[in-house]
Amino acid sequence: MPCQNCPAETPVTKAFCSAACREAFHNRMSKRGRVALPLALAWRAGRGSGGNAKAAFAELCAYLDSCNAEDRAAGRPPMGPYVARRMSGEFNGGHGWRERRPSR
Repeated sequence: MPCQNCPAETPVTKAFCSAACREAFHNRMSKRGRVALPLALAWRAGRGSGGNAKAAFAELCAYLDSCNAEDRAAGRPPMGPYVARRMSGEFNGGHGWRERRPSR
């Protein structure tokens, strides 16, 4: 499997070839999330209709397209296989975003 941050190969049970690649990946995702999350929340709060929701969705799609283009230009693998592996239980029990929610 390719590293999620560079074209290097990794063992099947690993997503990154090194600690430096893991850190770079998560820093990039944090930076991107600070842009994407408010747009996604605005879109979802408007249930996809209304001027603000539609504008937020259009901006979100444009931003995500630019992120994907940046990754392709840098030779990074697409996010689809990483997300599929993460949700399948291969990493951290497969709980996805739910693992970060506080228990009640």
